[in-house]
Amino acid sequence: MEHTLSNDTMAVSGPLKTPCYLWRWATFSNGYGHFVVGGKNVLAHRWYYEHLVGPIPRGLTLDHLCGNPLCVAPLHLEPVDIQTNSQRGRHTKLDRLKVLSIRSMAKEGKSTKDIAAILGVGRWTVDGVLAKRRWGNIEDA
Repeated sequence: MEHTLSNDTMAVSGPLKTPCYLWRWATFSNGYGHFVVGGKNVLAHRWYYEHLVGPIPRGLTLDHLCGNPLCVAPLHLEPVDIQTNSQRGRHTKLDRLKVLSIRSMAKEGKSTKDIAAILGVGRWTVDGVLAKRRWGNIEDA
């Protein structure tokens, strides 16, 4: 099947200056569009990026700058490392300021349980930040 932005997508306005091109066909439960090529499921946004921009560099994944997993607009897709992608993700509860707050509260003697309750995150998230397993790329101010 030949894939073109005009046949497979619908242009809608989004948070960026250029429109999102939303995949109109099959989706996975996580919201990402897909189709089958040679018996294999292919993520629609990756296919469009690779065919219109070029290969995704090894070790990188595509971040939807518009935040919409159905969008296949190449200008809305940026190759980034997995850590950056997850930090920018739709489901992340933390940002740089909250990471620094976690570290600061821990230095002040607050418990992991209290910090988690204050920020509305799990204790394992706080533990990960303090051990720098999560958000380790954020330097203390």
